[in-house]
Amino acid sequence: MGTSRRFLLVVGALLFACDAPAHAQDDGTRHGFWFGLGLGYGSAHVACDTCSSGPRLGGWALSFALGGTPNPHVRLGVGGIGWLHGWKGDNLPAIDAWTASLSYYPRIRGGPFVEGGIGPSHYMLAKGTGDPFESISSGPSPAAGTGWGFTLGVGWEILPDGFIRVTDAYGNIGTLHASSGAPVATGWKQNLLLVEVGGRVQLP
Repeated sequence: MGTSRRFLLVVGALLFACDAPAHAQDDGTRHGFWFGLGLGYGSAHVACDTCSSGPRLGGWALSFALGGTPNPHVRLGVGGIGWLHGWKGDNLPAIDAWTASLSYYPRIRGGPFVEGGIGPSHYMLAKGTGDPFESISSGPSPAAGTGWGFTLGVGWEILPDGFIRVTDAYGNIGTLHASSGAPVATGWKQNLLLVEVGGRVQLP
């Protein structure tokens, strides 16, 4: 088990240990359609068969998700996380993780939650524009690839609609290709560990 997943297990255990029964104090329940946005910072680690493993790289991330609520303890959703190492310059590592996810809340309202998801994972060397609203140039990438991955997360729902979350996203990309189609790296794997703050809003 990797260090980041051991860290998530420890954080999750602490959150649930602090979760004293509080159902009688709940003033509402989760229901219906919801959508959420998050802003975070974290580090990425990559490795492949044809390259040496380097240090973790820091960067900012944005996330979004939307979905439904089968019952007050469970939310289903689809969404994505986009991470970029830097804002301006050539050949900036960028990671995207897209997931179909399930979140479980022990409390009816507020408190800790755990979640997991599975879906496509993407890596590319991007050209940063310096613009936070359109941060990546649309030009060809010298190395890019798409595979499959999963995410695990633990967090705390802050009433009325906020959350803080630690997310671990793993991706098994396989082969990276240049814009010409030539292989650049094989056996590519990536790991992204994020701390995020954000909000999830439910509609009546």
